[in-house]
Amino acid sequence: MLIFGGIDPVALHERDALIDLLDTQPDPVTLVAWLSRRFAPPTLVNTEGDPLTLCEARVRVSDPARIQAALDDTYDRVDGDGPQWFELVITDGVQRIRATLALDGDTLRVETNSEERMERVLATLARLDPAMNVLDDERRPMRDMRQVARLAEELPDADPLEPADPKWLRPLRNSSGTTRHAGSTSRFPRSTATPRGRPPTTPPGAAI
Repeated sequence: MLIFGGIDPVALHERDALIDLLDTQPDPVTLVAWLSRRFAPPTLVNTEGDPLTLCEARVRVSDPARIQAALDDTYDRVDGDGPQWFELVITDGVQRIRATLALDGDTLRVETNSEERMERVLATLARLDPAMNVLDDERRPMRDMRQVARLAEELPDADPLEPADPKWLRPLRNSSGTTRHAGSTSRFPRSTATPRGRPPTTPPGAAI
């Protein structure tokens, strides 16, 4: 048998996608581009598949009392030192935090771990309070584990949790009856970051 060209082994989990591509009779550039993507470094994503980006925005609201009532109807209020809410989502059968919102006076702080999640919250706030004003909007893409490790070094050390502290033992219940526990030592919402094409991992120090 004579083979003109080269042999490129294909992993079993990539076989079906490659066959689908070959069925379209791709040109050489498209085929090489597809094969080359397999060797790209893994991309960190959250549990919904969004590229991992640590986002924090501050929003000035027009009426703090009215926005509290609106947020109570939209998100899950969290017991704490001040008005705070979680946006929740269920992925892989597990309830996770999509976003956190905290109100201080007339300033609402929003934290998410992807731009898609941040845009969703900001759109909701614009609908709830058309007169609101975004004061600042910081977004830090986490493209690889080295960036996550650097961020962990920059963040201040969190105080250790006291197991007997009622603040951490008090469960919160949402409307569906699912129990979750208040409190997080992370600055950003916690979920699970997964490098595309690799087994799931949880980057140290990242609020994901």
